[in-house]
Amino acid sequence: MKLKKLACLSLAALMTVGTLAGCGGNKDVFLERAEAGIFKTTASYDPPETLHANVWASSGMGTIAGFAHERLFDYIPLPEKTYIPVLGESFTEEGNTLTMKIREGVLWSDGTPFTSQDVIAYFDIAFMTNQLVWTYLDDVKATGDYTLEFTFPTTNAITTQLVTNIVMNTPYHIYKEWADQAATLRAESKRGDDGKWDHADERQALKENLFEFKPDALTLVGTGPFLPTNITSSQSILKKNASYWGAETIKFNEIHLERFTNLESYLNLIMAEGYDYETQGMSPDVYQQVLKENPEMRVILAADLGQPSLQFNMRVAPIDNVLVRQAVQHVVDRDSLMLIAEPGSEAADLTSSGMVPPMRDTYLSEEFLSTLTVYNGDKDKAEELLIQNGWSRNADNKWVDETGKLVKLEMATASAYPTFFLCADAIVNQLNEFGLTATLKAMDTSAYWKYLGDGDAMMSVGMRPGSPNYGEPWEIYRSFFIDGAADMGFVAPEEKKAGLTNVIMTLPDGSTVDTGAILTELLNTEDDARKVELTEEFASMLNELASFMPLVTKYIPNKIYNPYLTGFPTDQNDIIWFGADSTRIMCRLMREGKLYYDTTAKAE
Repeated sequence: MKLKKLACLSLAALMTVGTLAGCGGNKDVFLERAEAGIFKTTASYDPPETLHANVWASSGMGTIAGFAHERLFDYIPLPEKTYIPVLGESFTEEGNTLTMKIREGVLWSDGTPFTSQDVIAYFDIAFMTNQLVWTYLDDVKATGDYTLEFTFPTTNAITTQLVTNIVMNTPYHIYKEWADQAATLRAESKRGDDGKWDHADERQALKENLFEFKPDALTLVGTGPFLPTNITSSQSILKKNASYWGAETIKFNEIHLERFTNLESYLNLIMAEGYDYETQGMSPDVYQQVLKENPEMRVILAADLGQPSLQFNMRVAPIDNVLVRQAVQHVVDRDSLMLIAEPGSEAADLTSSGMVPPMRDTYLSEEFLSTLTVYNGDKDKAEELLIQNGWSRNADNKWVDETGKLVKLEMATASAYPTFFLCADAIVNQLNEFGLTATLKAMDTSAYWKYLGDGDAMMSVGMRPGSPNYGEPWEIYRSFFIDGAADMGFVAPEEKKAGLTNVIMTLPDGSTVDTGAILTELLNTEDDARKVELTEEFASMLNELASFMPLVTKYIPNKIYNPYLTGFPTDQNDIIWFGADSTRIMCRLMREGKLYYDTTAKAE
């Protein structure tokens, strides 16, 4: 396989560079950067020739924008809901109204004051571009230069997060042309009985006009701690925002972002001491070699709540048969996958309930979980199910269907991600050893997503979220029955593209379930016991349908190479480490004065 060869080559290159580093040993590199206040990490952004500064129009800025723009409040859903003030200062809720006070004295990087007018500009353009928040928000208005009032038709489990956990990336003085028109449209619009706003055609026309605005990437304006001054295909240099409101706690002068392009160049940079702190994934053998060559490296695991998963397209034979899906899940030995998944991975939910373990244990009792089928390497059960389906083994011990035709399975994955590729490859090998003829289709990332989106994948290994944004069961099951409905064949791709939001599922016994109705109630109920009941209903459904199989629970390895970096808490359960967005974690640490260089002593 291409990635296997690449991984082997990369490990060889890593060992070679590591040997050279050990012999020549330029051990002053970390100290030089520490003394200069330069912080180097990995980054994801599009090729420079395609970048621009309009974040509403797929700017491609990625990590760069993450250092330039900030949230009103940094929301952390677990272990308990926490709102850390950033550009927002405080908020109160009474009935269906949320009143917010934002921070005074904040400047955009071009010197323009940040006020409530900028917050309104964001929400006006969010209205024009059909963002989720306006499904639940009725109105927002400024009651002063630094105070706002949000009104909802009714509150639910996510309304608070929807208006507080927002990235402020829309300076009014830059987006005024579109924000003013969007505000007029919003004032003239009414919500229909279906909950949708009218004037859709006018909003679409204005959105298309906004998307034509593509200012130079280096003109990006933000309130954040760092702004880009140079962008190339390999590296971006960000310099400290001189007018940053929290400048006193930011102890770095520059951020150097090394754009991730391939595994080999990334590993070579590690061995050349080219990173101070980064979070890129890698295979266990490479990780062990990196640890060996970097004995002073410290690693903090951040709760990601993602679920690298095996997904089944229920519209593609023979995976359209529930007995086949259940059999495949019984074949897969998930304990063995833990040995090859990215370091920091934890055990998955063996009932395939959809709930990531940290949340599962909050909503699903041990008594309830005992009623679900456990899928984990029970080949006898897999054999029983396939025979029940009318299949049998041929003279070569390969499974054939009821007509005697050889069964062929295909599994697609994105080759750029080690956990996806390595786990998919191992599962294919397990299936073949069991007699199910399976092949792996490793693809580049864009081709993989298109393959899924077009409904062509029979089985796929990719990421299913575990409620990283809201910490609610609603978010998890929405990712299945709305966002991922076409990936698993719950609906046809054309239905998903047309905006279908209500999936009627047919269970093996022939009964049907209105998932849209359950999602709506799950979102709106204020009865904790009822929320548990609805979560159990979804968990039972996924367990029985076997349309999804989490392989591991993902944690992000924050790898800190520079021995002079200090100040950060070492307890991985500290909420400061929560989240899949490594840029957000780094900014959180810097903003709170918990990440800086101390050149007087190295970490032990």
